[in-house]
Amino acid sequence: MILLIVVLLTKYVPYFSVAIIISEFIVVAIIISSDQNPEFKIPWLLLVILVPISGMMIYFIFGKRKLSKKYTKRMDEANEQLLQHTEGKTLRQPTEFKVQSLVKLIEKTSGNQVYQNTKLTYFPLGEKMWAQLLIDLETAEKFIFVNYFIIETGQFWDSILDILTKKAAEGIEVRVMYDDIGSFKTLPSDFKTLMDQRGIEITPFARFTGDANSDVNNRSHRKMLIIDGQISYTGGINIADEYVNLIDRFGHWKDTAIRLDGSATNELTKMFFVDWYTNNMSSTLNIEQYLLAKPVESEGFVLPFGDGPSPIYNYRVSKLALIQLLSTSQRRVLITSPYLIIDDELANDFQSAALRGVDVNIITPGIPDKKIIYAMTRANYNRLMSSGIKIYEYTPRFIHSKYYISDDNVAIIGTVNLDYRSLVHHFENGVVLTDKSTLNDMIADFKQTCSVSSLVTQDKLKQSIAHRLVNLTLRAFSPLL
Repeated sequence: MILLIVVLLTKYVPYFSVAIIISEFIVVAIIISSDQNPEFKIPWLLLVILVPISGMMIYFIFGKRKLSKKYTKRMDEANEQLLQHTEGKTLRQPTEFKVQSLVKLIEKTSGNQVYQNTKLTYFPLGEKMWAQLLIDLETAEKFIFVNYFIIETGQFWDSILDILTKKAAEGIEVRVMYDDIGSFKTLPSDFKTLMDQRGIEITPFARFTGDANSDVNNRSHRKMLIIDGQISYTGGINIADEYVNLIDRFGHWKDTAIRLDGSATNELTKMFFVDWYTNNMSSTLNIEQYLLAKPVESEGFVLPFGDGPSPIYNYRVSKLALIQLLSTSQRRVLITSPYLIIDDELANDFQSAALRGVDVNIITPGIPDKKIIYAMTRANYNRLMSSGIKIYEYTPRFIHSKYYISDDNVAIIGTVNLDYRSLVHHFENGVVLTDKSTLNDMIADFKQTCSVSSLVTQDKLKQSIAHRLVNLTLRAFSPLL
């Protein structure tokens, strides 16, 4: 409708076309003067110049990076109170330089803290996590907090909901948060009424109103479930049946998760509360009564951390952490990610690690969940493989897990994909860990996954000139997605 009106005004109103040209110059100046990476600026400039009216509209809707004042004010209030629970507390730090530097970087950029005394359990499949999760939910005595990008009605969600309903009837506090766009098609329109009837509090993250604002970009891709402030879960798994292979959408769905039992759960509790307070305008800041994690004897360090858009996060926490991980690796790096769409800076760090002798191995899906994203992922293969990086495609079909292991002594697992959405736009969360037993489980799982994956070779990537032109176009405009 807006486009039609603008076209008619341009045709029938004198000098209106001049106003359009002036507007285009203003938008171009705004893009050029922004503090974004040049890789982000170039495709937006091309779009605005090549498609003047539509390009400007798309930029104002999807190009906006910063959060609204409403969100920043609420988040700032929540984070200020959290500082009262962390200031003056000095926790033991790792002594190994590589791990110490990574931990310090994430602590300073995310505001989270590193812990010991947290027992970890790694789950190589969603089905295995599901079984343990139901057992843990039954033990809840104080509260259960649920926060997922996608919650979809089905057997997986119903099994959790049955326990949540029972616990709410027992007087246990139950809160459920979901991303309003991520769960737009997966939850019924009367979801709030249904949950109210069960005594369960719900709130959507960044309720989508259709306005042209940053809510389109800045979604919550976080995934966490917290029980009594003691036990917590995170990883790549959303609450939908395909994640535990109850239905077949893209062949076998390979995903992973981590369970925390102990002190480090406090950090996930804090993240949940910041998000809840920001999105539920009737909520109050009373977080101290929920920081209940007790130490559980264990080895290694655990650092749960959050990431997200500016100005809440002044740095791109996950990207900096990955760069640090790559630059300090000496022997090998093991990575699984459903997407491989990275900027030049991160691609150079991958190549640099491989060129100085680090054995870099990446597993991506054998079948796409989104065809254009899959094409963009494959468009990056040649560049990375030319420096000696090994890329495997998961032949049982789709891999959704996201973890990064360096030199078999430190890993990051969580919700962060290797794409622009995760590294620039979304609220994400991850866990740095050094526990040897957990690392061994993750490495064994990587080897098993690699054994049923196909090594990508240059012969498989031979393409016609038309395909190469498509790949160039996809790479040029990938920052827009």
